[in-house]
Amino acid sequence: MFLEVGATLARYTCPIMRTRVEGKLSVELSELAAYSSDCLAAMIEVMRPGIRAMDVAAAGSKVLAPIIDRIVFHHVYGYSLGIAYPPTWIENGSFFLMADNPAPLEAGMMVFHLPLTLRSLGRFGAGFSEAVEITETGARVFSRLPRQLTG
Repeated sequence: MFLEVGATLARYTCPIMRTRVEGKLSVELSELAAYSSDCLAAMIEVMRPGIRAMDVAAAGSKVLAPIIDRIVFHHVYGYSLGIAYPPTWIENGSFFLMADNPAPLEAGMMVFHLPLTLRSLGRFGAGFSEAVEITETGARVFSRLPRQLTG
C-alpha cells in the first residue's frame, strides 16, 4: 500500500510517500523497494544548480535500467511543487524531471517532489518519495524518515 501524505515545512509543501506491506514480504517486493530508494539517492546526489532536468532523469533511469522491462513506471522522475491549493500540490505542471526537459535547475527556483513508484502490474508495487529543495550546494531533502518498507 502506498501511503502518501502532504505536509508543510517552513511554508514549503512537502509530500512524502512510503510503502506499507501486509503479510509476508517477498524478495521481488524488497527488490522494487531497493530500486526505488537507490533511484532517489542517485537523483538527489546529482541535483544541484546548473544540472539539466534531463540529466537528473538520466541518473534515475540508469538505476532502473536493469528492471525497466519488468515494471510499470511513468518516467516522470519528479515535478515542481506549489503552494498546494486544491486539488493538487503540483506547481501548474510547469517543470518536470523527464528525459525531454533540457532546462537547468537553479538554486532557490523551486521544490521538487520525486515520486518513485515501481509496479509489477496486477501483482504489487513499492515506492518512496522525497520533497527536495535546490540550494547553492545541492539538494536539501526535507524528510528524515527512512526509506524502508514497513509492515
